[in-house]
Amino acid sequence: MCDSTIGQVYPSASGAQLLSINEDLEAGYSSNGIQLVTKQGETFAIKFIINVGNWAPVGVKWLSESNLVLKVKKLKDNVTDYTTQYYKLTVE
Repeated sequence: MCDSTIGQVYPSASGAQLLSINEDLEAGYSSNGIQLVTKQGETFAIKFIINVGNWAPVGVKWLSESNLVLKVKKLKDNVTDYTTQYYKLTVE
């Protein structure tokens, strides 16, 4: 059972899946990561959690129930210089 998420929540169109993301590259007070939560009856269960290092998710757009686009901020050589990239992610 899931009673909390790691950060901002992005529900799929049906609401059956929730993707939660967190980004704290600069300060480092909390982890950077992705969490997928799926509905199971009346409750939600964690399907996976991915903690990441020098990059962090900053946005999500669901394309379908199993495909989404993840906007990622990636640090370069220092804490104030980064790039933004987009990745298509399939969840099953």
